[in-house]
Amino acid sequence: MEQKELKKMGHDLPMEVINQAFLQADEYFYNECARLPLIERSKEEKSQVFYTHQHLVQKYCGLKPTRESVLHIIGCYQEQCTTQVIFEDAAETLRILREKSLKIGLISNSDGDISPLLTQTGLDQLLDVVITSAQFNVTKPNAGIFQIALNKLGISKDQALYVGDQIEIDMAGAENAGIDALLIDRQDYYKNTPYSRINDMRQVLDYI
Repeated sequence: MEQKELKKMGHDLPMEVINQAFLQADEYFYNECARLPLIERSKEEKSQVFYTHQHLVQKYCGLKPTRESVLHIIGCYQEQCTTQVIFEDAAETLRILREKSLKIGLISNSDGDISPLLTQTGLDQLLDVVITSAQFNVTKPNAGIFQIALNKLGISKDQALYVGDQIEIDMAGAENAGIDALLIDRQDYYKNTPYSRINDMRQVLDYI
C-alpha cells in the first residue's frame, strides 16, 4: 500500500527501499512502545506516535515528507484496517492445527475491540483464546501478557510455540516469557536475526 500511495504522489520507489525505511522507522515505534505502551497513551499521543513513524518512513525513503503526505498515508492505513484479510497460508495452517486438536491463541497489543476484525477474517472460528492489551492492560513484550495466554489455554510455557513478526515486540516478549518462538519474515527483512525464522506460516508445521 505504501508503494502504491507514494507512486500516486510522484515517487516511484522500489519495495527494497521502502522495506528498509520501515525497518529504520520501526525502531522508533518499538522504542516508543517500550517507553510507554500505546494503551497508556491518550488519543492525541497515539496519533503523534503514528504520525512520527510515517514521517520517518518517508524521510528514510529519501523524500521530504509534508504534513499532507503523512496524513494521507496514515488515512489509507486506517481505511485498510477495516477491510483486512488473512494470508491464505496462515488460514490453512490454523485449520490444520485445529484438525490436530492443538490449542490456538492470539496475543495482540490492540487497545480496542478486535472481535469485528476476527469475525471479518474468519479467525474467530480458528482461535481458542484471544488476549488483547485492551482486556488485560498489559502489552508485549511484557511477559505477563504471554502468561495470561498460557493460563487461558491451560498449557505450560514448555508446551507452547509462539509465532510473531516483530523482533522487539514478539520475539523479545516470548523470550521474556520463556516460550519458544518463530519469526515470520515474509519479505526476508531479518536475514541476520539470531531467532528461528520462517517465510511461510505452513513452515510452522515442521516445528510441531
